[in-house]
Amino acid sequence: MTKELRSEGVTLYTETAGTRRRLPPETELSLFRVAQEALRNIRKHAQATEVLVKIEFTPNKVSLTIADNGRGFRIPKAIDDFVNKDKLGLIGMQERTRSVGGTFSIKSQIGKGTKVVARIKT
Repeated sequence: MTKELRSEGVTLYTETAGTRRRLPPETELSLFRVAQEALRNIRKHAQATEVLVKIEFTPNKVSLTIADNGRGFRIPKAIDDFVNKDKLGLIGMQERTRSVGGTFSIKSQIGKGTKVVARIKT
């Protein structure tokens, strides 16, 4: 997933923290799909020059953070309002995370980039 970004000149940083371990298949798939959609959104919309992909393992949780220094966007008051703004990929990331008992958050600032975080109890 990262090769396309790198081939377009984006500097990509990857970090892993904590003790790596296998997760339940549905959790791994959910995190993979969140990462896939976030990176697709960055490639398509963000105009970012740098991207960070970080996965952090703690004894009872795994967190995936994807952050960019792109153009950012205004976040509606409720994430469900993304439907009205034709941002279904963000809704999909939230639903995938929720489907395995996790939480999903988005922070974005115009001109400064976007950060998405999926946290799932393990």
